[in-house]
Amino acid sequence: MKSFRFFYTILFSFVLLQTNAQTVNFFKDNIYNLNYNPASEITVGAHFSLIPVISNLDIMAGTNILTYNDIVSRDKQGNKVIDPKGAFSRISKSSSYGEITCNLNTELLGFGFKINPKLYFLFSSRLRMENTLFIPKGLFQLASDGNIEHIGEEMTIFPLASVLTYLDHSIGLQYKLNDKITVGARGKLLMGVCGANIKESEFMLMTDSEWNLHLKGSALANLYLPKGLINAISGNIYLTEIGSLFDFQNFDGNTIFNSLASSWGGGFDVGADIKLPLNFGIKASLIDMGWIKWNRNQQGAVSYRMDINPNHPLYQDGELIFSGLSLNEISPVFSGDKTISQLIKELGLDSALVFTETAAESYVMSTHPKLFLEGYYQLKNHKFSALMRMDFIGEKTLPSFTLAYNLNVKKWFDLALCYSMAKGSYRNLGMGFSFNPGNLFHFYVATDNLFMFFFPLANNYVNIQTGLFFSVPVKKPKKQTEVPAP
Repeated sequence: MKSFRFFYTILFSFVLLQTNAQTVNFFKDNIYNLNYNPASEITVGAHFSLIPVISNLDIMAGTNILTYNDIVSRDKQGNKVIDPKGAFSRISKSSSYGEITCNLNTELLGFGFKINPKLYFLFSSRLRMENTLFIPKGLFQLASDGNIEHIGEEMTIFPLASVLTYLDHSIGLQYKLNDKITVGARGKLLMGVCGANIKESEFMLMTDSEWNLHLKGSALANLYLPKGLINAISGNIYLTEIGSLFDFQNFDGNTIFNSLASSWGGGFDVGADIKLPLNFGIKASLIDMGWIKWNRNQQGAVSYRMDINPNHPLYQDGELIFSGLSLNEISPVFSGDKTISQLIKELGLDSALVFTETAAESYVMSTHPKLFLEGYYQLKNHKFSALMRMDFIGEKTLPSFTLAYNLNVKKWFDLALCYSMAKGSYRNLGMGFSFNPGNLFHFYVATDNLFMFFFPLANNYVNIQTGLFFSVPVKKPKKQTEVPAP
């Protein structure tokens, strides 16, 4: 039993995580710092990575809602107690949503080479996943405070979401304008695999002075899956019938290829590195600016409007009004003669919301842009940095701030230490090393949160980035030998 508890504890801690992976950004001799700024310094003559996933694997996930220790503690007698108020204590007072994120960035094929001493060519093909769920703070407040604390107050109860999986193919160039200024840019071809978002969510719940529950509003959800995996619907379906939308029995190898052929997009990364007097410098980059157009071709992309069911017995003037249950209705549940799901179905609550497929022919989803602003102080083997990062997800902005130190030992060993602060996540001590003897191969491991591995119950953010790639050293200019005078 103890082993199961340990497993569930680790699983619970892993699912509730926050996203900011950037320790590799501070390595000096790692080519993958170009993923954060295409103008980052390149110290090799060429590089290539031909092993999918192993070359560069970057996994990030997190939340600003809670940690295990926020809601579970022990009383004076040593018994475990649950405090629901801890479920939203990390969400700032100015925010109405908590975030849960889970991202994947792994390279399938990549290479680059110096065209001349000032110009470096880059190619990369990567599999990207960017998933974020915004959960209304009102749900946690109702769970902890109860309705009595929010009489007459309308509370948002429906989540927002953005889910993207796509292939990112990019070609880039880095150019050294002079010894002080380097610029870089990448153009991208994006091929969508699957995507979904809830871009409009207006469902509101209110408890009136007579303890009646009022639900009103609507939501719009866009969904894209490879062609053939979504069933067409006629008319309306209820919330409990969503499973009928999907037909995964038709999945085969051609399904993904058909998806890639019908959903295209583009994007770009830009960056600059400017060295200032007295060993100071600044770096700036805007990455992952892009979009994907999901086409409705053969039922690939669909949009659904979720509304209050106007034919429901509880429907009144555009909203549902639920007045509660009598003891006669709920007593069979306590006696074991009836399940809660049966009771919900008898009351018609399973049909309170209705889905309707809209007539939109296609829709566009943007990728998640990120802005990096970094100031640094560079010595021969030591570098000190301060980085401000902004993630833009729809209309939401997720900021973070990082302090970092880099030690570079004779171009064969890189060590990076960093401390990051994000909204609701302040225990992020990162560490990474990159081992590259002779500039022939580079093996690296990095994480933004060492504490996660030692104190998983007190943390809400984890990431790991690791990989192996090969490089060709920069050719040193031949020394000219002086010919003795006759």
